[in-house]
Amino acid sequence: MATTRFNNLILKLSRLVKEARTDPSTAGDTAKQRFKSALLVDYVNRAMKVFVQEMLQALGPNKFSETFPEMVKTSTTLTLSGGSVTLPTDAWIVTDLDKSDYSLRFFSLRQEEVQMVRGGAHKLIVPSATKPVFWQEQDKLYTLGLTSGDVKARYIVSPQDIAIIMTASGAGTQYQTSANLTWTAATKLLTVNADIDAAATWVNKVCTFRTATNVYIGRITAAAQALAPDIATITLDGPALPAGDIGAGLILDLMIPDDLPDQTDLILDPVHDDAILSRAYQLALNDTYMRNPQ
Repeated sequence: MATTRFNNLILKLSRLVKEARTDPSTAGDTAKQRFKSALLVDYVNRAMKVFVQEMLQALGPNKFSETFPEMVKTSTTLTLSGGSVTLPTDAWIVTDLDKSDYSLRFFSLRQEEVQMVRGGAHKLIVPSATKPVFWQEQDKLYTLGLTSGDVKARYIVSPQDIAIIMTASGAGTQYQTSANLTWTAATKLLTVNADIDAAATWVNKVCTFRTATNVYIGRITAAAQALAPDIATITLDGPALPAGDIGAGLILDLMIPDDLPDQTDLILDPVHDDAILSRAYQLALNDTYMRNPQ
């Protein structure tokens, strides 16, 4: 869907740099402009990241999470294997780790403690099945004390570059042949006996489907399309999914949108737009000075 807030920041920034425009995209560029759309987009994206980094450094992860709850997210179920698991692609800094049923919490190690705990030299932190620990390295979480089973991580979302989107939404995927739709609760698997071009690129998209009485929603954790016969399998996760199996003929349709608000437009609360804009304007001024130093 359209990146309305991001687009508006581009338009406001264009006015600040005295090159007002009505179209934030490249379609609004003119030959005489110093600040083309691509440059304005770069300024706003950089300003957003600078603002987030400044706030994180000033507040620390826990206070940051309290001040910017829109930047905090709980993962779908992750499965530990040999004391490690790959983080979701949008994870930046993990603040909490629990068993997937929240019956046990992992203790977070500071980076300077990791090697001492690993080697057993730390006298106060001795990981066990009832007092497990975790730490983060690159795109993985590592655990000691409890190294297998399902967990859920709570993390600060990594700021992502945003591209201008002017259209309302993509076509998405829709399917309405009820006889070909089934749900298996134990594996959280939605099966479609048809070719709907299901693919791994659907991971993290939202999928909704409905019966005559209820609408269900979940986030896709896996998707694949088999041919001959045509069978699409979509694995979902989330609290708003059916507790029991649903047989053929009872699911009326499914929908998978191409775009989501949390994936396309600014995640930060609109109250921070002015802070982002001021930093973007400063970046533009710096560029102007570097081009024409006095």
